[in-house]
Amino acid sequence: MKTIAEIKAEFAAADMSSYPALYEIYKEDTRSGVQKLIAQCRKKEAALEAEKQRIENMKVYEHKYEHLGYLCGIDEVGRGPLAGPVVACAVILPQDSRILYLNDSKKLSASKREELYDVIMREAVSVGIGMRSPERIDEINILQATYEAMREAVSKLEVVPQLLLNDAVTIPQITIPQVPIIKGDAKSVSIAAASIVAKVTRDRMMEEYDKRSTSTFDLIKRTYGLAAQTPGMNVMAFNEPALPGLSATGSISMYIMNLGGDDVNRMNQYARQFLQKANQRPEIGVAYTTFNTDTPGYKFDINREKAEALNVPVASVFTTLQTFLGGSEVNDFNNFGRTWKVVMQAQPEFRDDIKNLRFFYVKSNNNEMVPLDSLVSVEPEMTVPSVTRFNGASAFKIAGSPADGYSTGQAMIALEEVAKEVLPTTYTYEWTDQSRDEREAGNQAYGLYAISLVFVFLVLCALYESWTIPMAVMLSVPPAGLGCLASQYFRGQQNDIYMQVAMIMLIGLAAKNAILIVEYAKLNLENGQDVVTAAINAAHLRLRPILMTSFAFILGCLPLAIATGAGAGSRVSMGNAVVGGMTFSTFVGIFLIPVLFVVIERIFNRNKKNDGEGTQLSEQTAAVEK
Repeated sequence: MKTIAEIKAEFAAADMSSYPALYEIYKEDTRSGVQKLIAQCRKKEAALEAEKQRIENMKVYEHKYEHLGYLCGIDEVGRGPLAGPVVACAVILPQDSRILYLNDSKKLSASKREELYDVIMREAVSVGIGMRSPERIDEINILQATYEAMREAVSKLEVVPQLLLNDAVTIPQITIPQVPIIKGDAKSVSIAAASIVAKVTRDRMMEEYDKRSTSTFDLIKRTYGLAAQTPGMNVMAFNEPALPGLSATGSISMYIMNLGGDDVNRMNQYARQFLQKANQRPEIGVAYTTFNTDTPGYKFDINREKAEALNVPVASVFTTLQTFLGGSEVNDFNNFGRTWKVVMQAQPEFRDDIKNLRFFYVKSNNNEMVPLDSLVSVEPEMTVPSVTRFNGASAFKIAGSPADGYSTGQAMIALEEVAKEVLPTTYTYEWTDQSRDEREAGNQAYGLYAISLVFVFLVLCALYESWTIPMAVMLSVPPAGLGCLASQYFRGQQNDIYMQVAMIMLIGLAAKNAILIVEYAKLNLENGQDVVTAAINAAHLRLRPILMTSFAFILGCLPLAIATGAGAGSRVSMGNAVVGGMTFSTFVGIFLIPVLFVVIERIFNRNKKNDGEGTQLSEQTAAVEK
């Protein structure tokens, strides 16, 4: 007699069509393992028959229109998510298709979709895929982008279908007859197949997007590289500001001021030297300036003697040039809830070529129209488009961004060192925009720390009605700061504003743990225990509450420390600082706080005791003298 394991192997190797024969062979076998195996196989057969019936029910529309010829199912994915493209798919299945487990792609697991995708792509008569990018979606809206993707999918079919079975929509601008079916991906095998192919295609695209690791710094470098290949083109790439309105370019921004009265050519020389040195520093990703002295322009020279002879005011010549070539705002009006400016200016085709100056006329005092080209001579020259003044001095702006792996603070220090190395004493600099705010905020951090410490100390003094006991509490704060800085260093985080906020938070959290011990130590001391015993008993009694509250806070902030995705930088910086500081403060504090309490009490109690003994001795001496 075969063992149960051998019988299981026989059933596993057999095709399902061979099951009835195996049932006949082993129906008389009374072993529970064999009968259980047979029951499982019969259940599998029943499930298969149910699936075949379900698929047959999903062929209602295919059977209804099969006399027309090729039927094409169409569906899309990507209309709901606010990310990535919209993808549409058109699938023509053979009339005798026997593909099982087709269904709405949202009701299938990812592994099942992948399995069915391969089967559909292998057995389908034809498959067409169309998609539209997020930019196109923003341009024409998601519905119109979906229609475009569907039309593209139909156009990529290798055979022309006679009928389209659509999931709930009627596609415009298509001449092929269409049948929209509500929830068609659950009612038609053709639409279900299209749904699965579209879903798998888009999921694979999104996975590839997620694998991309190109940073903004890499894109900036790549942009400059492409621009360098185009002669005569000046391209600048920069990060957007973290907060709109703080800066135009983001990251780093400074003005270098000319206090010595140098001309623009001399300023341009120092600007190039500064940028050359700055871009050689490892902390600087890219540094640039818009200041240059080689911008093509025209010099207009007015023949004043001729203008006077023709009785044309020179001021009128200037006004005419400004109006025709530059534009002059003459009025404004309100309409449709907006204010519209009225600008008088020559048509673009007359402003594009300086030779068209002959078409411009200026009115003389004799009411005669005089052509401008008879009064003005034009010469091309290289010039400065505009000279910026900052704090009353001629200046040029330097902007840029830090290199990957460096903070803006480190990049700013590097630029300051370059300024000291390159610029003469007649030049100075000043930070602007976001850099100015960052520098001011950085300088304020230490003041905020001091204010926070003083505030906590004063509150504790009022609580304990003592100036000495709060010192034990405040001396427990430095371990929290040390743990914060250590955790930031080991994880490669920067000393940014988020870490500084976390540091201020840690002052209160570390003081909280110390209060739990010091409060009970003070009570024990008042009840007659010596200072060492009082501190030990307080630490032993409050150990569990300290660990419970600290662990609850640490575990609550842990998701911030390990956050990923968009905007994770701020969460990681704050969460990592809090978790590291609180963890170190907790494990060090439970040993350090009782020691600090004992030391502080012995120092100040000894002084008080000595003062008391000195007073008593003085009184005794005075009595003896009397």
